[in-house]
Amino acid sequence: MAVTDDINIALRDFERYTGDGLPNAPVGHPLPVGDPRSGVHHPSKAELRNLLTTIAQTMGDPDALDEIVAATGAPLASFRLPLIHDPWGVKSGGVHTIYVPRHGYVRRGDRVLNGIYGTPSTPFPDHVALEVTSDGAATVYIDLLDTTSPYKITNWPETPPTDRPSSIVVVAEIYRQRIKTDFAMVKLEDPDQELISFRWPIVVDGGKVRFGGFYHYSSATGWTFYQPPAPEAYWEFDLNTLNNSHWRYYVDRVAAAAGEVPIKVANGGSTRPLVLGNQAALIEIGTSINSMFQTVHPVIGGQFGVPNMMPLGNDPDRAPRYHALTTAVDLTDPALMVRGLTRGFGGIRPMPRLRLPPDTPRQGWIFVRVCVQVAADDDFASPTIYLQSGDSRNLAQFSMLMERRLSARAAVYTRIVPYNVAETPEMLTVGYTTEGRITAGHQYYIGPLMGAIQSGDFASAGTEDILLPPELFVVAGRDLPIWRDGIVPDREGPGRVNLRQQSAPVGIVPWSQPIIGHAVPDYAAAPPTIGISVSGSRYSQSFRAERTVSVNRISGPVSGAVKVLCMGDSITNRELPSRVSAALADIGMTPEMLGTMANDGGAWGEGRGAWEYGDFIGIDTQFPAVPVGDEAVYLAMDATNANADGRWGRNPFLRPATGSDDPAHVFNGLIFDFPAYLSRFGVDVPDYVTLQLGTNDINQRAPAVSLDQITKGLAVMVPSILAASPTIRVGVSIPPLPRSPHGDGKWTGHMVAAIRAIMAECAKHARADCVPVWAHMSPDFGWVVSARQTRDGRVVGEIGDELHPIDANLGYMADAWAQWIACRAI
Repeated sequence: MAVTDDINIALRDFERYTGDGLPNAPVGHPLPVGDPRSGVHHPSKAELRNLLTTIAQTMGDPDALDEIVAATGAPLASFRLPLIHDPWGVKSGGVHTIYVPRHGYVRRGDRVLNGIYGTPSTPFPDHVALEVTSDGAATVYIDLLDTTSPYKITNWPETPPTDRPSSIVVVAEIYRQRIKTDFAMVKLEDPDQELISFRWPIVVDGGKVRFGGFYHYSSATGWTFYQPPAPEAYWEFDLNTLNNSHWRYYVDRVAAAAGEVPIKVANGGSTRPLVLGNQAALIEIGTSINSMFQTVHPVIGGQFGVPNMMPLGNDPDRAPRYHALTTAVDLTDPALMVRGLTRGFGGIRPMPRLRLPPDTPRQGWIFVRVCVQVAADDDFASPTIYLQSGDSRNLAQFSMLMERRLSARAAVYTRIVPYNVAETPEMLTVGYTTEGRITAGHQYYIGPLMGAIQSGDFASAGTEDILLPPELFVVAGRDLPIWRDGIVPDREGPGRVNLRQQSAPVGIVPWSQPIIGHAVPDYAAAPPTIGISVSGSRYSQSFRAERTVSVNRISGPVSGAVKVLCMGDSITNRELPSRVSAALADIGMTPEMLGTMANDGGAWGEGRGAWEYGDFIGIDTQFPAVPVGDEAVYLAMDATNANADGRWGRNPFLRPATGSDDPAHVFNGLIFDFPAYLSRFGVDVPDYVTLQLGTNDINQRAPAVSLDQITKGLAVMVPSILAASPTIRVGVSIPPLPRSPHGDGKWTGHMVAAIRAIMAECAKHARADCVPVWAHMSPDFGWVVSARQTRDGRVVGEIGDELHPIDANLGYMADAWAQWIACRAI
């Protein structure tokens, strides 16, 4: 062999190369570079000494380096091929084996071996097989006195000969599965990298990391597939957000064999447990630090997420639809609403359509995520991805996998898949071809990259929706206005809002009128319905949203006695019970206002300043429950909102929970019990309850938290109130926020979702009504205005209190409640 070959072998860039004599030799990766996938080659001292000897001898001074070596007595050894370490016995029937190259050069002092030695092994004929039979230490060495089989191994407690050190050259020291050597080496079946293979890429999404099904290989069991329990496709774990510690994610084979979750995480300062022996029980997948995930396995998402090509996928009122019978509908499942999803695609073909860019490749990757709401518990089915031509021919289609089941009626589906089609795809459509399910939150990517979209990467939903319940309540002569900025989610949006007579008698010209600021519908001509539409164009696409509401209109006066209990926060406390009472009296009724709080204006009620839904149902504990037996103590307290040590600072609605109570309604061991409240504190059973809460939840909580708290409060309080009597009715609402930078932000980010949650809860109960006081109150006036001096000396006004309406708005609010009561009393 030429000296250049020796140089290329010893100083090659990477470990493996074409023709290296090892199993599965790479193709197309010759010396001196080699195969980059095999890792960088670091020449050992022995290789360098051998190379320098060869060079010196080639230059005509064959004894120059040999004399130095002989003088020092240092061993000089080199192998033509790398060692092969097989700790798991992949090639030897499960026996831990080290394979030493037969072709070698060894010199120590005046003793030299240069040639091919030993017995060829079966799996590797160019290597000698040496078995490791001890769980302790083993030493691989060269015996220079044996010119036939110089490659030997001793297993503890045996050691190499110590009486003739000049004839012994140590090749490797082995302790269990660990090896130390100065020579090039290939390790078979490295358990930290090559014993598992994931079916789908690992997904990094925000602060979460998700692992799908994976294959595990061992020499004893072969290939075994592990997957999450149906129907979900992933195990999910938190990412480590700390920057001073690693979290380690690993496969626990013992747990997997026992049917437990096979993937585990060692958090914070904890250490991954170790199982010693010939077979490792733990296989590391990766680590996370500072919200980043590191692994040798394929990963999508995280810092390298692909763009969402479907920005309108959460906005069915504007997104292009697949079919004329694809409709935009409200979502009602709280698990979707808390994720910011409130509108979806329904109808015969519940799917949107994305027109693809003209440069979309014929071969690449598709990533799709979509949320699904079903009508019956666990009636889930996988949506389908359709890659289509311009004339709607299916070029390819793929079923999606459930990423997560959110509730009995809501789930998230996802799929990342390669595609290869015969012509340029022009459209991507995802959903169902039959009705009965709703899709929402569509996220699409198609292109040359393999990647994922962050789960929250979509536009705000339903900006052209109409925030009105199915029914309006009107007393003749007391017509309430409808404010444009109280019924559209996007107050800054370009939509045109119109009212119209939904169906006029034959021969009568239907009335219609635009809402510019506000409008008072012709309620007298409207029955039984009013049509409301929002239309316009945005992002070069037209949009239209429509809603039909029925009008429950009666003629006054209305007589009769009625018992009313007003529940709420400080907005209720500030004269709402007394104003509702006055409006009912003006209509002709005889009201009796109930409650244990002396609210402003002189009427009884349950208006409690600063209270949230969470306070009423016991999520928050700042207002302790009145102990059973202390009713008289509570009734002896100050009844105004001015004293934290009085009734305002105590919760009379909570009692200790029992085993018969719904666990979902129990918080901190307590449960909201409206019938018990009535009997404990001597409050008459009301005919009507006004429930007007949520402003403080929105003002003091993050959007997701406020919506979750409001949704739970409604689910607990409304059924409990209705349980007090078979004839009781409850009306639910929330006041609006004024037009201002802060108010508009809260309206879009919090209030819209709260209104939809109220409408969804009321739709579940025959005796619960959604009373849209937010639509009947002005966002422009009826709020506290503070004076402010500008730089140029002008004095201007700005909203000084965005929570508490005053003046005319209090009148609108009270009359909306009074008219609801009057209409239901007929």
